[in-house]
Order: sequence, then structure tokens, then C-alpha cells
Amino acid sequence: MDYIDIDSIISERSEHWSDFSNEDHEKVYQACIEVLKICKNKGIVFDESAGITFVTHLTTLYYRLFFTHEEVDIDEELSNQIEEKLQFMAKEIAHIIEKIYKKDLSTDEVFLIATHLGAMIERIKEEQNGKSKSCDRS
Repeated sequence: MDYIDIDSIISERSEHWSDFSNEDHEKVYQACIEVLKICKNKGIVFDESAGITFVTHLTTLYYRLFFTHEEVDIDEELSNQIEEKLQFMAKEIAHIIEKIYKKDLSTDEVFLIATHLGAMIERIKEEQNGKSKSCDRS
């Protein structure tokens, strides 16, 4: 995912938020860059579609934390379905976001991060399986 794309996604998502300043934009941008670097280092490279969704999520997360104070409420049964390795990665990413945003994230927010990671991991697996099947046919 290109850094220019990140900037434009944040701008597009926050376009109608009159109270969203350049400083807010910069914090979200910094968080996105750091989070996507960590993901890439762990082998999770977001494709364009998933990257747009994830950057949009991180932007609206910031807005919820600082402006609307809305809280997401995830059913505990759903949270328990996330594998431990994915939960650990999501907590690691949440910690980075917390340092940049200077706000704590709820376990429900961490769950949402885990779902983005899990969805991209599945896409990568499907892509790899598709490539290996096409190689087997050759």
C-alpha cells in the first residue's frame, strides 16, 4: 500500500469532520504507517482493497476515541473465536496505536483490529493456495 494512498484515504474519510485538524490527520497517518510496517514485517501485506478498509478503520477509530466517544460493543462469544496468535498480534498493534494516539483501546477495538488482520491472512492463504494449485497443473 502506497503512502500517498494512505494520506488520501484519511483525507477522504475525514473530509466532512470539521473538528478534524491537520494534527489529527498526521497522528492517524503516523499510526497507519507504523501499523502497516509491523504487519508487513509479520508477513501480512494488505492488498489495496483490504488496505483501504483498514486505514479507514484506523481513521474512524481515532475519530471515535477523540470526538464522538462511541464505543463498539462486540459479543464476547465472537471475541473468544479469535485464535491466540492473532489476538497477540492485534494487542501488539493496539499498543502502537495507543502510543501514537495517547489513548487506551478497549478489548472490543483490539478485536476489530484482529478481524482485519485475520481477514488479510486468509486472503494471503487463499492467494498462495491458488498459486500452488496453478503450479501443480503445469
